[in-house]
Amino acid sequence: MASRPGQGLRINLRDLPPDRLPALLDDRGRARLARRVDNLLSGIVDLVDRVVLCLDVATDADATLVIGPRIGLEITVDGHLPLRWGPVFAWLVSRGLCDQDQAAAAMTWPGMDNPVSARDRWPLDFILDDLRRDRQAVARVRRYISHVKLAVEDGGPEAAKLYLGACGEHSQPETAPVAPSLPVRAASPSELSDGIARAIQGLCRARGQTGFWFDFTANGCSDEWVSAFVAGPLARAGGDAAGVADDIADWLLRRRRPGAGWGFDAGRPADADSTVWVLRLLDRLGRPLPTGVLDWLAGHVVHGQGLRTYRPAGTVGGAPLPYGEGDWALPHVCVTAAGAGHPALAAECLPPLLAAIGDDAVCAGYWWDDTAYPTAMAAEALAAAGGHDGVLHRMADAAMGRLANSGILTSPFHLALTLRVALADGRMPVAALCRLLALQGEDGLWAGGADLRIPPPVPSTSATHIIAARDDRGLFTTAAVLDALLSARDALTSRDALTSRDALTSRDVRDFARFRHDDI
Repeated sequence: MASRPGQGLRINLRDLPPDRLPALLDDRGRARLARRVDNLLSGIVDLVDRVVLCLDVATDADATLVIGPRIGLEITVDGHLPLRWGPVFAWLVSRGLCDQDQAAAAMTWPGMDNPVSARDRWPLDFILDDLRRDRQAVARVRRYISHVKLAVEDGGPEAAKLYLGACGEHSQPETAPVAPSLPVRAASPSELSDGIARAIQGLCRARGQTGFWFDFTANGCSDEWVSAFVAGPLARAGGDAAGVADDIADWLLRRRRPGAGWGFDAGRPADADSTVWVLRLLDRLGRPLPTGVLDWLAGHVVHGQGLRTYRPAGTVGGAPLPYGEGDWALPHVCVTAAGAGHPALAAECLPPLLAAIGDDAVCAGYWWDDTAYPTAMAAEALAAAGGHDGVLHRMADAAMGRLANSGILTSPFHLALTLRVALADGRMPVAALCRLLALQGEDGLWAGGADLRIPPPVPSTSATHIIAARDDRGLFTTAAVLDALLSARDALTSRDALTSRDALTSRDVRDFARFRHDDI
């Protein structure tokens, strides 16, 4: 602590669950500080991804560790995304730690400077560096909010300090995500239970410091939508995994927008798709739905066409709302298929979903680069609704054909979702299931392969403005795979009943026979 007066040492405690931080202070004789930290965290912890406790520590004459009277809380969001900081600054204003003008000024800092946009003369060193590099790479400076530090002193006022950052980088040509290569390894049916257990452990270990999940960090960093999606199969798995899902449900209920639903993350408006996945999670947990949320969702239904992500644009305080224009405000099959999986929305979503199933027995979505996601959601919704056996058989036949052609399915995400179509009709393609198990990583997760298409909030005539975003942490993919494995386990548990169905071929029966009861 050369920069600080007195004896002592500055310690920054990272990755501790926020609910343990007040107890740590209390245990070391700082009860008043502990209460104030607990009060601060109760308001901010659900809006951020990281909380670092900064302590000044020393030893007294008895060699007892003593915590100083002043502590700091460094709070940040992953990806340093400006949209994620909006709710944080709103909380700081409400707490009296900054005013509206200061918050607005802070939000003008994030951005990108390049030779064209720079207000001042571009540095000569940057120009020379560009000339030495590939002509397609151009130097630029990225400005970002690093973190906010909250300072609390025993008996003193609270204070907040903003830390800004800037870094140089080189732009690269926009390219589509590269499909992951699939490793080749032999797997056996006996790995099913182990694969499920490892997936659950991997997902639980991957939770952020504040308890929820975030993914698609390269192009968006979703937490609410991703957490609802990931927690769904954990709720289905039961046991301790369902307890984790229940914690996520509590967190999501605290994050609900007043009079609305949930969004991609805290910085974006509530949307129908994210809200559907929260409701599906609550259903799996057997928890009641929040009052008014179905009425809010009803405003996103276009009769006869399906479910749209956002309602048409409106205004707040005279300013236009983002995302309420163009394709964002149109019904799409992928959102409709997710909605059809919830009983309260099935009646409105199933008819347009049935109409969207093409001659090739797949659904072409909009927000995904492949048909696997909307087709799987549609097949499972039709299976849950019943009375659509003919359509399901046709979809499952097409899925079995794709599963037999290993060159078509380029990622565990596509493989798992295609497998789920077959499972929805009672099929059991064991070779595909074993192939999926063979792709599981040492950490229990599968490589990300869920590729989103994200257009700009305001419609653009340029297709290059559509961002290709992949679940780079693999959590979204792993949750999709886990749901497939759980469906396979459920099918195998009731295989005696399934093998008597006319829908099963002799090959399906032989595939079932490869499993022993000990396998599940």
